[in-house]
Amino acid sequence: MSNALMIFPREENCKLRARNLAAKVGFLTIRDIWPEHLELHSIWEELPRIFPRMGSGICIDEDVGPRLFILERGWATLYVRRPIREFVRRVEPGTILGEMPIVGISMLGTEAEAGRDCQVVVIDEAAVDKLVFKSGDTARRWLKAISTRFAACQRELLLAQFGDLRSRLASLLLELADPNGVVSGITHAAMGDRLGAHRESVTTELSKMKRDGLITVVPREVVILDAEALRDLELF
Repeated sequence: MSNALMIFPREENCKLRARNLAAKVGFLTIRDIWPEHLELHSIWEELPRIFPRMGSGICIDEDVGPRLFILERGWATLYVRRPIREFVRRVEPGTILGEMPIVGISMLGTEAEAGRDCQVVVIDEAAVDKLVFKSGDTARRWLKAISTRFAACQRELLLAQFGDLRSRLASLLLELADPNGVVSGITHAAMGDRLGAHRESVTTELSKMKRDGLITVVPREVVILDAEALRDLELF
C-alpha cells in the first residue's frame, strides 16, 4: 500500500496512547510479590541472566515462548514504535516486564530498550510455576496485585465500548471524589489519560456539567454538587 493511501493517527493520539500505557506496563515490581526477597533465595541464583547492550531490545524472540524479564540492574525505557516512536516511561531495577498470560503480564505492544549497565533475569513458564504457584503467600500477593487491575480494566473496556465521554467522566469523578465530593490532585489531561480522551474534550465536558449544575470547577479542584445526577449518568 502506498504512503498516499495510508492514514496515520494524529501525533496527539499517539501521545495519548503512550500516556495511557504508562500505567499499564511495568506496574508490577519484585517488591510487590516478594517483599522480603527471602522466598527467592533457593532458585533466584539459578535463573538465567541476559546483559543487553545499551539501546538494544530486551523483550524479544517471541518464538521462544512466554517469558518474564525482571530488571535486576540498570534501567530501561519503554516505547511504542507504531505508527511512530513514542516514549512511554522509564523503569527501574525490580520492574517485571514480558509476556506471561498465566500471571496477567503483557507488554501491550510496547518495547523495552536497555539503558546503561543493564542486567535482566529471565523467567520462563516452568520457573514461574516454581516461583509463584508453589507458594500460597506468593500466589496470593500476585493475585491481589493483578485482580484489582483486571476488574478496573474490564470496567474501562465496557465504558469505552458503550459509554460516551459524559457518562465515563461522571464515573471517574465519583470514583475520585473524597467524602466531601471534592476531586483534587488530578489535571484535566490526567483525567483524559484515564478516559482515553484529549484534555480539550475533558475540559469542554466539565464546562457543560458546570453549566448544568452538576459540578463547580475551581482552581485545581472539581466539586460535585449533584452526586445523584452524576450516578444517573453512569452506565453501571
